[in-house]
Amino acid sequence: MNPGKSLFVPVFLLIACLLSSTAGAAWIEGGNPVDTRIYAQQNQQMVSDGYGGTIIVWSGYVLEGAFIYNDIYAQRLDKWGNELWTAGGVPVCTATNEQNYPKIVRDGDDGFIIAWQDARSGSNSDIYIQRLDIDGNPIWTTDGFIICGASSNQHYLDMIPVEGGGAIIAWQDGRFWAITNYDIYAQRVANTGFLEWTPDGVQICGAIYAQEQIEMASDGAKGAIIAWRDSRGTDNDIYVQRIDSLGTVKYLTDGNPLCTATNAQWDPQIVSNDFVDGAMIVWTDRRSGTNDIYGTRLTSGSSAWGTDGVAICSATGDQHFPVICRYGDNSMVVAWRDERGADTDIYAQLYGFYGTVAWTADGEAICTAYRDQYVCDMVEDGLGNLILTWMDRRDVYSDIYVQKIDPDCSPLWDPSGVLICDEYYEQLLPVMSADISGGAFISWPDQRNNATTNQDIYAARIDASGYWGYSSPEISSIEDVPSDEGGAVTIEFDPGVLDDFPYTAITHYSIWRSMAGASAMMLLQSGEKNTELSSITSDFSGKAFRFLSTGSAVYAWEWLGNMEAHRLDNYSFTATTNYDSMMGQDGVHHFFIASHTSDPFTYWNSKPDSGYSVDNLSPALPCALVAEQSFDPAGLGLSWGENTEPDLGCYRIYRGTSESFVPDPGNLIETTCLAEYFDGTWTWTPDYYYKVSAVDVHGNESCFALIGPEGITGEDPLPTPQVTYLEQNYPNPFNPSTTIRFGLREAGHAVLRIYTASGRLVRELVNSDLPAGHYEKEWKGFASDGSRVASGVYFYRFSTGSFTVTKKMIMLR
Repeated sequence: MNPGKSLFVPVFLLIACLLSSTAGAAWIEGGNPVDTRIYAQQNQQMVSDGYGGTIIVWSGYVLEGAFIYNDIYAQRLDKWGNELWTAGGVPVCTATNEQNYPKIVRDGDDGFIIAWQDARSGSNSDIYIQRLDIDGNPIWTTDGFIICGASSNQHYLDMIPVEGGGAIIAWQDGRFWAITNYDIYAQRVANTGFLEWTPDGVQICGAIYAQEQIEMASDGAKGAIIAWRDSRGTDNDIYVQRIDSLGTVKYLTDGNPLCTATNAQWDPQIVSNDFVDGAMIVWTDRRSGTNDIYGTRLTSGSSAWGTDGVAICSATGDQHFPVICRYGDNSMVVAWRDERGADTDIYAQLYGFYGTVAWTADGEAICTAYRDQYVCDMVEDGLGNLILTWMDRRDVYSDIYVQKIDPDCSPLWDPSGVLICDEYYEQLLPVMSADISGGAFISWPDQRNNATTNQDIYAARIDASGYWGYSSPEISSIEDVPSDEGGAVTIEFDPGVLDDFPYTAITHYSIWRSMAGASAMMLLQSGEKNTELSSITSDFSGKAFRFLSTGSAVYAWEWLGNMEAHRLDNYSFTATTNYDSMMGQDGVHHFFIASHTSDPFTYWNSKPDSGYSVDNLSPALPCALVAEQSFDPAGLGLSWGENTEPDLGCYRIYRGTSESFVPDPGNLIETTCLAEYFDGTWTWTPDYYYKVSAVDVHGNESCFALIGPEGITGEDPLPTPQVTYLEQNYPNPFNPSTTIRFGLREAGHAVLRIYTASGRLVRELVNSDLPAGHYEKEWKGFASDGSRVASGVYFYRFSTGSFTVTKKMIMLR
């Protein structure tokens, strides 16, 4: 898909997202399967979930004994395409017999109300209702409770939300008439499940013959305005009725005639405006002998644009099946199926509050592609534009297309529409819900998997710039950098589809790390400003912060760096952390990745994910361990050179009775921050051995420095070593000098040399015959020629007779 005009995408992550797990960016080209169980799924409806995702409700056939009946299911999708409820949808109602034609609205309190027609009581349909919470759990009785169970059929309902919570439901009702004649009744339900009006509903219209095609809008005062097709006259006409918040009808008994022009009028569509008892209504009208689109603004039950309304489109050929969308405060956009040309096309018109036409007379063409197009749904994108979706037969079978138009009806995407799905066989009757970022979700019944009599529910997302899905990168893992001192993690992420061919729209990625509330507040108080993601160009440098607040709390994201897009299958970035995971502190940090395009205002954020760093390198072992007998006080004093690690926590001293004893909590005699320890319980018998280790603040413990009875000094001279040895240099790392200690069990020729990591000789410190004893040599970092060596890794090798040992040391500048 090739977008037309790029638009600003206002993406700002809620703090709740910081705590969510990443299930993975899951949009699939051609649509995601929502319900593909055997038999048919259909009659889907959608509503925004209020958090950038959508809720889909539908009816799906299931086998009940020897019969197949529809049940009601629902699913929640987030903007990344993840199914947030049970795979295949949560069952809203699986009662016996048939449940069908669901409607859904938000309940004003983070939940959703779903109503449907239900035949569980026998051959007749009743109206049932259920409320789900944000996690898809039923709040009311399992399988819902009855709204109206009057005699005969109640069906083909419509529903609107009520300001502050609850819903109003209206339906066709056959309790007083033959099976082909229906009245209209309505009921209001609170979020508690309490039915607020007359049991079995308030009569909206009880006129002779049928009242059908019910459409509703809010009256602006917690009531409803209801429009319908009415056959009480010689032809079908359009009637309206208002019912207030108390369940009292406000217009004429059986409704006010809105249009009773000659011939038939049908398919009313209605939206509210900003005035109490006000609405805008359109319909298909045959007064001229062909089908046209008419409409009016309703005020106090009457047409404000003249008797029987005004022609919105009366072009040659037929125009029918209008859809309507409120636009701005008091305008409406109408789109319809238009047959003025050789094929069926899609046209639209914008009408203002006073009935003024904003676009070309008889409408602007939205899509006139080859063969037939049938408009199906339309939503306002929250940015002053409109998104339309339709069935399109330009390739014989029906496919799904969308288009976005601006206030001048100029297409913002590909002029012929953006393809959403052209899978095998038919894709039918799409519906939409807006997201909160200038895009929309679309769902439709799809026949790609089944015979022509069966169909599945699929869904897709189109973003504000006309790209399918959500083109963000996906964080696949955040792992500690191994074998380091902590302070860093490796973020692995997969690019969005726009990184690769044929799109190649992504130019670079930016990486962001969350900040705690206190740190964010300090930044704000110091004058730091919020940075828009549009400012993070590929060559951005410096500091950048994204601030957000929830109530009185302030949070922030801190920019860590950019990476160029290279059309790779995956990317890796090493990110710093502010602290490590340790006892009492989990060390979790949250990160997100933004993908950017050449248009600064077109970008996508990944779902946040979390990880932590770990210091997994042990300190160097304590060096120059000595033990000296003391007579006053009596005991043994141990001392050693101090470690230089900045994260050093303490030293541990263990005592055993043999050189091979294993340090453990049972023989731990002291933990200290000092480089010394006095053992007042020491005696010559038994022979005690001491092992000393260094421990950092993360619990990493070094190797053990060992000293035994033969190493004790005091009144007696240091005894001759019982074994030839070479100790680790101290300090290590070092700058500018270090000391190397070794010992000879017996006299012999000794050689001590220093080499580079590549094996080149740097300096010879010892090459002579020595008597048995303990020795130490200092190396000040100079080579044999007197030059100072560079920082790096060096090796020192000590050999005498058959004894040869090599150790590593590090010079730091």
